[in-house]
Order: sequence, then structure tokens, then C-alpha cells
Amino acid sequence: MGIGQALVIEAKQVQNGGMQIVHMLPSSFIALGTDGFALSETRDDLRNYFEISADYIIQAALAEMYKSNRIDKEKWREQQAGLDINVEKINPIER
Repeated sequence: MGIGQALVIEAKQVQNGGMQIVHMLPSSFIALGTDGFALSETRDDLRNYFEISADYIIQAALAEMYKSNRIDKEKWREQQAGLDINVEKINPIER
């Protein structure tokens, strides 16, 4: 991984997984995970509930690339258009 690249880590336990290695990473870092909540019938439902499905991981990477000026706003919006993301959804941590 080179300097300036976006890094997204998805783990079942954010605090016990990705956050433990943040100090060792040479670039920005986004942690996505469920922290052990049992709120859904299937893994896919759980991933969507906690916004750690493939689409949310892609969205997080795109957002970080936009914030670090690796892609422009037009490219960011274009790439997000095909993602199955509900932007009106309440943050899972605040539910």
C-alpha cells in the first residue's frame, strides 16, 4: 500500500480489529464493522444494517479518495450512482 491511498477495513469487531492497527498505517483509515450486535436475520442484512456491505465499503473508499483529492466531485458522484445506498438512512450508531 502506497502513501496517499485510501484504506477501508471491514471487521466484525471494529474496536477489536481495525482500530488496533491504525497507528501502523501510512495513510488515512476508515473502520467499518458491527461490534458484535445481533440485529439481523442474515449476514447480508446485518452488513446492510451496519453499512459494511460491499456497496458501503466502495462508498467509504470513494469518499476518502475524494477527500484526499484523488478523484474530483464529478467522478465521485458518477461512481456512487450505481451503489445500493440509502443516503437518507439514519447512522446505525445513532439508532
